[in-house]
Amino acid sequence: MAGRLIMGPAEVGRKMAEQLDSRQDELRDAYREMAADRERGAEAEEWSEGLIGDAKG
Repeated sequence: MAGRLIMGPAEVGRKMAEQLDSRQDELRDAYREMAADRERGAEAEEWSEGLIGDAKG
């Protein structure tokens, strides 16, 4: 049937909300994992401090 919607606007909105929720959960979990990695955090801090030193000249 030409022009027939497969999903209505409410269904599209619900699907989009589900996708956003799952992405937010993934992002939150990744940040928690990075925050728990002390060695990686120390390396990142050292690197960023080096950038500040480079910028000062």
